[in-house]
Amino acid sequence: MNKKLTIFFDVQELYYLPQYLPVFKQLQKDAIFESKFIFHHGKFDDLIKKIIKDECLPANWVQDKNHALKFYLTEKPNWIFLGNTFPELNKIHIYSKTAQLGHGVGPKKSYYSKSDSPTTVRFVESDYRFKRLCEMYPEDNFQNVGFCKMDPIINGEEGGIDFTTMGLDNNKKISHAHFGSMKTFLEFINEFKVEEVR
Repeated sequence: MNKKLTIFFDVQELYYLPQYLPVFKQLQKDAIFESKFIFHHGKFDDLIKKIIKDECLPANWVQDKNHALKFYLTEKPNWIFLGNTFPELNKIHIYSKTAQLGHGVGPKKSYYSKSDSPTTVRFVESDYRFKRLCEMYPEDNFQNVGFCKMDPIINGEEGGIDFTTMGLDNNKKISHAHFGSMKTFLEFINEFKVEEVR
């Protein structure tokens, strides 16, 4: 029997989780990858421990990026998903592929400089950002997959919010934007899945 491929989600900050969780849940459905969340200790440890329990997340803890680097070089997962820049990717890339999965949208300049240290692939959220990053870093691999944080809402998996409990009027319209593309994140991952299983 073939060993399952491994994906580690590097959680340097709590706010990465809403972007990672939809991906993790979909990967669990496919049952091809063994996933693990690597949490960096910080000020939200108690809240994160509750989330780990509530969501039944497989988890390990590290002290900082240096500790995480040593852990990744020892464990050698097939993939490491990152929410931000990470040191010494050249060492990690000897054993593992890396993916940068953005955790936010907005006009931050750092959104573009994160690609100064390229991951194996970087998933981006819109045609505009995709084109701009391809122009800035023509040798890098970018995939326009949309904004994973929105997937539970768009897929009808999220029960929604009762706005009346917040004192808001349900009769008033609220709008949101979702930037997507024809090629989804899962289509891209499935290409790598087939490649690595062979």
